[in-house]
Amino acid sequence: MIRQGSPLFETGLIDADGLRDATNDLNSHAYDEMRHSQLIEVIHLHLAATAYL
Repeated sequence: MIRQGSPLFETGLIDADGLRDATNDLNSHAYDEMRHSQLIEVIHLHLAATAYL
C-alpha cells in the first residue's frame, strides 16, 4: 500500500507518513489491540477501495 500507492492517499483520507509511522511502530512492538486496531482498519479500507475501483 505504501509502495504502490492508494486511492486513500490521493483523496487525502489517509496520511502516507502517518501510516508509515504506524507500520514502523507495529514492527517494533508486539501487536496491541488498542494501539494498532486503526492500522488494521486502514488496511481493510484500502482493500475495499481498490477492489471497488
